[in-house]
Amino acid sequence: MELVINIITGYLKHNNRIVVPQLGTFIVKPSDGSIIFSELMRNDDGVLRSLLIAYGLKELEAIGAIDRFVFEIRHAVSAGESYTVEHLGEFRASDNNTINFVHKHEPIVVGG
Repeated sequence: MELVINIITGYLKHNNRIVVPQLGTFIVKPSDGSIIFSELMRNDDGVLRSLLIAYGLKELEAIGAIDRFVFEIRHAVSAGESYTVEHLGEFRASDNNTINFVHKHEPIVVGG
């Protein structure tokens, strides 16, 4: 999971969003550099997979790493637990059966 998290956080330092397939999208708010999360955009755009492949994983390994990351978050949240993503924040279950994300760290400056 550490590799997936490092790829996501590194990418967000220079870009304003990244889709985690079947989970949602991390979006950097330009106004203050905080990160929000939306479950609405979760179709695979290939970016995260491509970044993992560029790091040296084979395509199936990259897909598996993403799937494990998504599974761990969903499993924790469905069990009523929180899931902390280092350098990003924490996922929790919300009242309306969705995933709530709370950004907990210093703002990310896009292009910084």
